[in-house]
Amino acid sequence: MTFLAELHLHSCLSSDSQFSMNPESMVKALANRKTGLACLCDFNSALNIPAFAIHAKKHSLASLFGIEVICAEGCTLLCMFNDPFAAVELGSEIYNHLPEKKSSAPRSQLYVDEKGDVLGCVEKELTARCDIGIQELEREVHKNGGLVIPSAVDGEKHSLVSQFGKIIKGKWDALEFLHPEHAGKMIMENYPVLPFSKPEFLDQLGERGIKLSTGDLPLLHSDGKVNLQAVYKAFEKRRVIAEEN
Repeated sequence: MTFLAELHLHSCLSSDSQFSMNPESMVKALANRKTGLACLCDFNSALNIPAFAIHAKKHSLASLFGIEVICAEGCTLLCMFNDPFAAVELGSEIYNHLPEKKSSAPRSQLYVDEKGDVLGCVEKELTARCDIGIQELEREVHKNGGLVIPSAVDGEKHSLVSQFGKIIKGKWDALEFLHPEHAGKMIMENYPVLPFSKPEFLDQLGERGIKLSTGDLPLLHSDGKVNLQAVYKAFEKRRVIAEEN
C-alpha cells in the first residue's frame, strides 16, 4: 500500500498556526485530498487530540496522535502513538514539566471541542523547554509503544544540530530533515530519513506529504488503530546509509 502521509501537523493550539487550523477543518481538508495517514503533534500539548481523533474516525482518516516535545536540551521530538489516550497522557505529563512562564500570545494557544467551540487558552508558554531530557523522553515514549522522530534535525534552532552540533545517536524511528539530500553526510548511523513537511494553512494540507509504502502489511488493525509495525516498515524503506567522512 502506497500513500501520502502528513506527519507533522500543528493545529490552532500551536502559536504558529491560525484558528482555521482547528481539528475539524484539518481532518475535512485531509480527507477530501485522500491523505493516507495524518499525525497531529502540537508543541508540548495534546489538548486538541480528542477532537482530532473524533473527526478522524468520522472521516475514516488513518491517524497517529502525537506531540512535538521541546525537551530539556532544546531540541524537538515528534512523539507519536496510535492511541489518542496515550498522547493525552503524555501531554499532561509534559505540561507539568513546563516552566511557570505565561504565554506571550495566549489567544493563539486555543484548544477546542469536536464542534470547534473554544474550550480555553493554554496559559503556559508551549514553546518553552520542558525539563525532561531527550534520552528519558525517548525511553518513555518507546516504553508506551510510540514512535520517536527528532524533527528538523538540521535546522538552525530547536534541532539536534543546533543544540548538539551533530546528529546524536539514539533509538530514533526516523529523522526528519529540512534538507534530506544532505542526510548521508550528517548521520553517523543508518536511519530512515523523512523530508520536513509542516503545512501552515488549510489549502496546503495533503498537497505535499511524504510518500510511504507499507508493502503487503495493512495500515490499520481490525480495531481501526494504525498498525505501527507497518508504519515502521514504511520508514525502513527510506533508510539512508551514512557516508564515510
